[in-house]
Amino acid sequence: MRMQRNALSDFWDAEIDAWLRNRQRVNPMLDRWFQSYNNRPTEERSEVIFYPDPFVGDVRGLRKEPRIATLGINPGEAYPELQSRDGTWSDRILELGYSRCFCRSPAEDPESWLRERRRRGKHQSPFWSRLVKFAQRWLDDPSAGVADIVNFELYPWHSGKVHGSIAPASDIIHKYVFGPLSEFATNHVFAFGAPWFDLANAMGLAVIKPAGQIPGSSPKSHWTAGTYEMPSRQIL
Repeated sequence: MRMQRNALSDFWDAEIDAWLRNRQRVNPMLDRWFQSYNNRPTEERSEVIFYPDPFVGDVRGLRKEPRIATLGINPGEAYPELQSRDGTWSDRILELGYSRCFCRSPAEDPESWLRERRRRGKHQSPFWSRLVKFAQRWLDDPSAGVADIVNFELYPWHSGKVHGSIAPASDIIHKYVFGPLSEFATNHVFAFGAPWFDLANAMGLAVIKPAGQIPGSSPKSHWTAGTYEMPSRQIL
């Protein structure tokens, strides 16, 4: 059953198509979600310049059923040449539909992404390069790639940096993230970023293992990690 996955895909296909065609947003839930970034700088108006990016991966399961589910904070930096209404990726989305377009992210179209990054003296996306490596280790499959991953964002609008707290209401995350995730055949969901701790506690998720420190990649580094049970019985 993929009822919630397909409903989510239909929702974002319609909303992003409306944005790309400069039509008015029709769902008030998105206004609430947008306002959940409490300390957004007044000069940062990415929702006017770039389309939202709520997920990467084959949510409908048309190309390949994802084997690992992950959660990020927000889709990060965007570029007018790719993600504005006249951008290359926007043209592809208009042609195919957001959920059916699999060439609109740094990992799915690294050539276009790196071209724009290098123009600004930057390199590959650290998040996606690390995420693919993580998937390869977790799946014990060195051939695993972005097609094996479905990644949802806590906050679907772009920003170069996160300047303050992001705290969406629980009902938003239940409907647009946790509900669809429950229909993936993944026993574990990996959330990256401290705001997910606050959300897990705010949603009253059962604590399996309290947050604590685990060793990082060097003797002086560490991660803070915790384990929760989602309403779907998946492990977060």
